[in-house]
Amino acid sequence: MADIDPLRLGYATAIILGVILAALALLCKSVKHTEQKLNPKAFGFAAAVVSGAAMMILGVLGELGLYESGVKMMEQWHVFFSTSALGIIFGTIETAVVFFLLGYAFAAAYNKFA
Repeated sequence: MADIDPLRLGYATAIILGVILAALALLCKSVKHTEQKLNPKAFGFAAAVVSGAAMMILGVLGELGLYESGVKMMEQWHVFFSTSALGIIFGTIETAVVFFLLGYAFAAAYNKFA
């Protein structure tokens, strides 16, 4: 298998995540024709749960010897993540905190400019 450039993969992931968040925001806005606001706290918690679950699944798959390239990238990007039990737990917490903050900031910015 060819080596994947981590920087390009990071950019692609950020773009995909941005498109998903924008689509969710548009979907929430288009439900009714009245002005709607996103709940930043709820949006942040939703982002934290989804990202934490993804990190936990990635850690378990890494422990099983699957998806090793993704595990290596996460070990490089996240301070507390590793394939040990504590590494998976702390990596999941780290990811959840970061994505809560990003989701909260996104929803707050959306509400400000919508």
